Amino acid sequence: MQRTTAVMAALVVLGAAGAAAAGGKWDVRAMSDEKLVKLALSAAPDRVAEGATVVLKEKDGTMRVLRQGDNGFTCMPFIDEAAPGPDPICMDGPALQWGGDMMSGKPAPSNTVPGVAYMANGGYHWEKDGQVVTGSGDGARAVKESPHWMILFPFDPEVNALPTLPNKGGTWVMFGDTAYSHLMIHQDPRKMR
Repeated sequence: MQRTTAVMAALVVLGAAGAAAAGGKWDVRAMSDEKLVKLALSAAPDRVAEGATVVLKEKDGTMRVLRQGDNGFTCMPFIDEAAPGPDPICMDGPALQWGGDMMSGKPAPSNTVPGVAYMANGGYHWEKDGQVVTGSGDGARAVKESPHWMILFPFDPEVNALPTLPNKGGTWVMFGDTAYSHLMIHQDPRKMR
C-alpha cells in the first residue's frame, strides 16, 4: 500500500503538466474506462502490459486507479493533454520517480537507478527555435515521435557522443543540457525480443 501511495503522488505531479488543454482537440476522459485501459496498456510490450497498473489523471488532478497491477509498472493513457493527441506511457518505479521529480521542479532526479518507460504508440515532444524544450508554452510546436522507449537516468551527450535531436539513427539524448537528460530509443518496444 505504501508503494501505491508513493506512485500515486508521483503521478499526480507527472500528469499536472498537461492539464491546460482538457476539452481542447481531444479529451481522453470522454472514453470509457475499458477503452482508457486498452489505450494505456498499448504503450508497453505485452509482457509488461499484462501486470501493469493503469491510472487516469482526473480533471481535479487526482489519480484514479482503473486497473490494479502487480509487476511494478504503471501505465497512463496520456501524459500531456496539450499534445495534439493521446500519448500513452508505461513506466517502472524509478521512471515514475524521475518524472515526478522533473514535473515538481526538483533541480535533479532523485532515482538512484535508471528508470524505463515505454511509448509504443509514439508521443510528442516540443520544439522551439530548433531545440527540444520542456513544455508547450512560448510558441513551441508539437513534434510527433515514432514508437520508442526511454532510459530515464542522466546521459551526457558530450561524453556519450550522442545527438541531442531526433535523427535517422533513432537514438538521442533528450534535454541533454539539463539534469533530466535521458536516452530516447526510437524502436517499437512491442517488437523487442
